[in-house]
Amino acid sequence: QEPLQLTALVTLAEARLANGDVEGAAAALEVATAAAPHSPWPWFARARLEHRRGRAVERRAAWQRGLANNLPDNDDATAWVREALAAEDDPGTMVNQIIPPRADRLTAAAITLAAAGDELMARACFERTFDLIDEAKTRGRTEATGWERLWQISAALTAHQTSGERGRMLRHFALSAMPGELRRSISGRFQQIANAFSGIISDGIADGSIRPVDPLLSAHLVMAMFNSVLLLEHWGEDATVETVITAYVRPAMMGFFSPE
Repeated sequence: QEPLQLTALVTLAEARLANGDVEGAAAALEVATAAAPHSPWPWFARARLEHRRGRAVERRAAWQRGLANNLPDNDDATAWVREALAAEDDPGTMVNQIIPPRADRLTAAAITLAAAGDELMARACFERTFDLIDEAKTRGRTEATGWERLWQISAALTAHQTSGERGRMLRHFALSAMPGELRRSISGRFQQIANAFSGIISDGIADGSIRPVDPLLSAHLVMAMFNSVLLLEHWGEDATVETVITAYVRPAMMGFFSPE
């Protein structure tokens, strides 16, 4: 919940802007963004103000600062992303200047761009997720056994997704909003990733570090695990990434009744 003073400042700025007092609105938002830089609301209000002023560079920067911050659970980022991109003549070319490099925002951008027919930029939003997975796979290559590689990669991607420090991966449900041909292409890329995880699991079965299982089915389970993990703030006030690894990744990978 936002502090009452911050809410009052944003409301004051919006009221001043509605009454044509652009400078008064700017002054109120200057105080609000300085007092609460990690709140999205004063930045969104500032983006609207800069739009009113006709200052495109400042408007894009304000949208990016606001969208980089976390929104309440009941607030859908897609609507804010849609508004941010709607002011652009060519929204696809402006994505990198408006949308921060966190994959939940890129999910919203991909859905918005695909709906507008800009499939090339929608695909670019998915590529961010693929790059994050490839990075984790590269770091895991140094591990000695298939199990150690699988654990290293899966734990790293789950930690990344739950903490969101570098931006989260796109949720798989974003595929449902993509047009047919793009959806098939992106689904094919996800299948390639599943095949790569299947190969790691097969290596583990061969070297004896993983018990015999269906490699491809297990690969999809691993991908669903790190993609759908709850955000860290939902795990409890004192939860850490290690909490998630212990309470979520370990039972998912080793079984709920496996010994410590």
